[in-house]
Amino acid sequence: IADALAKDKDLAQHKVCRACFAAVATMLDLAAALRQERCPLPLWTQVQAIVMGLGQQIGDKGDPVLSAWMLYDSYARGLADRPTVYEGKLRKMRIAALLALRDALAASAALLEDSSTFADACVAQRVDAILESNHLKVCRDDVAALRDFYPKGVAPAEVESDEDDIIEPWHRFS
Repeated sequence: IADALAKDKDLAQHKVCRACFAAVATMLDLAAALRQERCPLPLWTQVQAIVMGLGQQIGDKGDPVLSAWMLYDSYARGLADRPTVYEGKLRKMRIAALLALRDALAASAALLEDSSTFADACVAQRVDAILESNHLKVCRDDVAALRDFYPKGVAPAEVESDEDDIIEPWHRFS
């Protein structure tokens, strides 16, 4: 995924964002259907992190997991049906899509690690390697685009290393 995104700079960014949002929407739909009682703990933990990350965007009424699914699903559908509407927002959406993809991959790795089979452990290690690739890393400048969505009084964590300044993740390509 990461290599394909980095190598194909002509790839329509709205299509990549749509695919990332659709993947997370599917994961959230599954978790909402299973509910906490039947949902595997590694998946439920990641889903709760996503819900907490969305904060006020999903509101206080109703099931927060279902609300998160509706949000990601609406982004995916909107990008599929009306991509021109989102042209001015693509910079913010690309980093949000990257974070969403990382969440889905992290949940997948956690589920695979939890299964305790050798084959699943091998796949989980490959997923971890994908998450560590430069193309899927999130840099401090990236999260600045999402500053409007931080809860009031919360600032992004400071990064002490300049290591991320040389990273060229896919979402930086225009």
